[in-house]
Amino acid sequence: MTKRFSKITVLLIFIISSIMFTACGEAVPEKELATAKKEIIRAEAAQANEFDEQNLNEARSELQAAKKFVKNEKNKEAKEKALNSILKARIAVKTSKIKLLEKKLKKVDELVTEAKRFYANKIASVKFKKAIALYEQSKKGKAKLDNISPKLTDAKLKTGENVGEYE
Repeated sequence: MTKRFSKITVLLIFIISSIMFTACGEAVPEKELATAKKEIIRAEAAQANEFDEQNLNEARSELQAAKKFVKNEKNKEAKEKALNSILKARIAVKTSKIKLLEKKLKKVDELVTEAKRFYANKIASVKFKKAIALYEQSKKGKAKLDNISPKLTDAKLKTGENVGEYE
């Protein structure tokens, strides 16, 4: 009887262990979901609604899909969708910042041309020279931004890590 009881016990332990092992799967990707939400907020703050609406909307859609996968206990798929959301939001931030800078530089360029037309360089030469120096610094900053861009590879963008240091 004890031999039979021990076989049944071992079998039950094996079955319960198998069920628990398959039920556990991957953990809920909370870090990735939180990062995706944070990056979407950053994209909105960077005016992605105006400058890169497509990537911003894709980021939002991917985040919503990730949340649905979590509800359905498909955590692996949820993590993938959350990482895609992070990537799209970060691309939206990057694109928006570049386009906003280009827009502002174009406006300053127009203002400098207009100021020259009205002889600002002769009327207020010191202030005008300072303004032109700042404008030139801004253009150099744009060039630096172009050089930084390669550091933001897809591999770095598509993580739950902070990429603010590259911006």
